[in-house]
Amino acid sequence: FEPMREAHELHFARFSPDGKLVGVGAEEGHSHVWDATTGKSVVEPPTGHGDVFQVNFSPDSSRIIIANADGVCPILDAKTAKPLLPPLRHKNNIFTAVYSPDGSRILTASADRTARIWDAKTGKPLGPVFQHGYWVWMAAFNADASRVVTASWDHTARVWNAETGEPVTPPLQHADAVTWAVFNADGSLVATASRDHTARVWDAATGDALTLPLRTGGEVTGAVFNPDGTSLLVISKDGTAHVYDMPPHGKAPAWLADLADFAAAQINYDTTRDAHMDIINALREKLLAAKLADAWGQFGRWYFAEVETRPISPWSKVSLKDYVDRLIAKGDKDSIDYAISLSKNVPAWMVKLVPLRAKLNAQPSPSPTPQKDDD
Repeated sequence: FEPMREAHELHFARFSPDGKLVGVGAEEGHSHVWDATTGKSVVEPPTGHGDVFQVNFSPDSSRIIIANADGVCPILDAKTAKPLLPPLRHKNNIFTAVYSPDGSRILTASADRTARIWDAKTGKPLGPVFQHGYWVWMAAFNADASRVVTASWDHTARVWNAETGEPVTPPLQHADAVTWAVFNADGSLVATASRDHTARVWDAATGDALTLPLRTGGEVTGAVFNPDGTSLLVISKDGTAHVYDMPPHGKAPAWLADLADFAAAQINYDTTRDAHMDIINALREKLLAAKLADAWGQFGRWYFAEVETRPISPWSKVSLKDYVDRLIAKGDKDSIDYAISLSKNVPAWMVKLVPLRAKLNAQPSPSPTPQKDDD
């Protein structure tokens, strides 16, 4: 069908949970609900006086809530735009408005430096106010709505107890405004994104940083875990998207210390260190023969797998060879150079790649287009 068109710049678009509708927020108070199968407009809610930052659905897809610069959050019927409750109110722009997974509560985040929880049936405020030092740009529930994470322009994200309002962790610190914060599926991790060009992953119970900063070439605008929490998708204003493997976050097995010691000896080429090859060979045989499906076991089997058959990551089903073949099929210089960097330990692959790079290097650079003189 024809594209769903809005005359104003779009800020936000999201499917309803049942996949039948699309909610869109735009500049100057405009929002839409479209039929996802036909592209036809279902309803256009009344226009507000400022930008619409989000249009989100209730879990049963019957209601929408609108976060906008008016400082009010209407609760409307998704197919008629009829108001169902008095609007929720903040003292400044509302940037986020989302339902809890069970639909019983609504969470809002505002430029008035607060996030709040509301009763979804009555529209009355519930429990505590979550306070920051500057705008609260985003807020999210964990899966059972027992925790809330907030992202603020005060350079921090915070994890809170949803019932008491007490902080669960110390502030999760960035060097610039934090514009995104989400839990993984089981609520054990938090990912944050910031204008400091990094995404970060934290332990949701302790606030400990679990990775080095995941740096991009521009302001990071979003970060989302895959459903099983093994990968993190990071998007940036430099026009790139990156997928990062997440380390297992369960209790580490006893054998990991031996493997780490061995890996350090290989990386540093330290001939004075004893690699305890008898231990490593026994560990290799044990892990490759094991049928355990736990994340650490998957990592161990991946580490010891032969490079020709090894997946590109412990959690991927794409083999390194298939990935290199895809880079060869692309055929541009950057792809071939990257394929060579992945293939240095596989002579059979290098035999194919080196001539391809030589051919690309021999090609003349395109001549600049002559500029016509102005008359």
